[in-house]
Amino acid sequence: MGCIQSNPMVTNGNHFKWSRGESITQTLTTANYNDTEIDISHFHVTEEILGLGGFGMVRLVSKLTGKDKGKEFALKSMSKDAVLKRSSGPSSIITELRALIMLSDCYFICRLHYAFQSSSHLYMVLELGIGGDMRYYLRATPQYRFSEKASKYLICQVLISLDYCHKSSILHRGK
Repeated sequence: MGCIQSNPMVTNGNHFKWSRGESITQTLTTANYNDTEIDISHFHVTEEILGLGGFGMVRLVSKLTGKDKGKEFALKSMSKDAVLKRSSGPSSIITELRALIMLSDCYFICRLHYAFQSSSHLYMVLELGIGGDMRYYLRATPQYRFSEKASKYLICQVLISLDYCHKSSILHRGK
C-alpha cells in the first residue's frame, strides 16, 4: 500500500478528488510500508460483525497474503455514498485517518495497518481488540458499576490516551 492518502478517493497518483469536486493533494504515509498495493482480495472477510457506525460496519478479517498472513484484523468498511451524503463526511474520514496515523505509537489507541478503497467503499484495516467494549463489561457488572480498582485502571488508560493525543496536537472531544 505504501501511502494512505489524506483523501482516500484516488483519481491519479498525487491528486485526489471527491465526487463533489473538492481536492486535496497532501499525502500521509504509514509506518507499515508495503510495496504491494493492498485491496479487499488480500483479506478473508468473515460474516462476524464487530460493530456498526454512521458510515458502515466493522467486520473480522484475516490477512491472506504478505508477512502478516493469517493475522486477524478489524476491517472498517464505509460506503462512499454514505460518506458523501453528509456534508462533514469527507472531512471526518480525512481527520480520522490523520489521527490514526499520528497516534499509531500509543498502546491504548487502536493502530491503523492499511487503508484502501474499492469503487463503492473506503476501507480501514485496524488492530483487532478482542474482548468487547466498555459498555459490554459495564452491563455485565452488578448495578452497572465497576469496582473502584477497575475504575482506576480504566480511567488511567483514558488519561494516558488523552495525554498522548494532546502531546500529538490532537484535541479529543466527546459528543
